[in-house]
Amino acid sequence: MATALRYRAPAPVLFVIGAVSMYVGAALAVGLFTVLAPAAVAVLRMLGAAAVLLAWRRPPAAAWRGARLLRAAAFGLATAGMNIAFYEAIARLPLGTAVAVGVLSSVVPYVLDQIVLRRVGQARFAVLLALLPATATIVGLIALRQVPSPLEAVGIAAVIGAVALRSRDGDPAEPLG
Repeated sequence: MATALRYRAPAPVLFVIGAVSMYVGAALAVGLFTVLAPAAVAVLRMLGAAAVLLAWRRPPAAAWRGARLLRAAAFGLATAGMNIAFYEAIARLPLGTAVAVGVLSSVVPYVLDQIVLRRVGQARFAVLLALLPATATIVGLIALRQVPSPLEAVGIAAVIGAVALRSRDGDPAEPLG
């Protein structure tokens, strides 16, 4: 099933699935902020994602030594800082606002982003990234009843329009490596 989705689904569909997964996970986390601090929720999220990724990918023994381990640790610390800052932001701001100018939330979107990036190339992927605040706003509206202001709605519509216009250009995908 995952292989069929990976190779048959259009890249923008995979991208939207990844975005929805990320923001539904964030919306679920907001509900936990009454019980745990946002930083604690972020740490639990990262530990859960790490456990799933380790069980799924089972890195070889060489991954636990030397430069590979240092790079992985640096990436992990950067990701931890980003997630803690993000969760602290969504504890105080609407989800769509926190995502914009600032196993669901990490693993699924990261994997789908990598697939989409390989299929559409860097330039088109960069354009697709502009849809993330709009996706977060829609999830915030549905899951958290966070209604964007009229000005925010106009901004979201402008971003979606720009993405739609840019996507029509039809430049070829730029496969990586």
